[in-house]
Amino acid sequence: AAALILSQDPGLDAHTLKARLLESVDKKTTLEGKLVSGGRLNVAKALGAVAPIIIGLHPQSTIRDRSPTIKATLHSDETELTEAQIGMYLDEHAVQDFSFDQESGRLTARPGKLANGRHMVQVTVQYSQDLEKTRAWGFRIVRHR
Repeated sequence: AAALILSQDPGLDAHTLKARLLESVDKKTTLEGKLVSGGRLNVAKALGAVAPIIIGLHPQSTIRDRSPTIKATLHSDETELTEAQIGMYLDEHAVQDFSFDQESGRLTARPGKLANGRHMVQVTVQYSQDLEKTRAWGFRIVRHR
């Protein structure tokens, strides 16, 4: 793990490297008092490669509302996400007018009136310089009867 971290950041001194390793531990109650760290090293966390979670996708399946509110919830244990890190796409077109509540992680967009038929939504979160997490889902709008 130390070699991997140093390959990413060769300028780290021994003290900083040790601190980074100890801060990257997943705490386990069964290991408390048995190990200095009190847990198990999470190498992905040490490398800063823990991806955010994108859940609570809405709408899904079939809906009748031609002006739906598109929603998702974003969560990251490692960093505070900002709106600048987020991209939202509807039918392969960037959605410029969305809101993101940092406290709740709620991402919301109201794209206006959509055509009947199938639509695809994609949310992308850039969580480090070279890494991103993408989640895509679809829904279908059907006519009112």
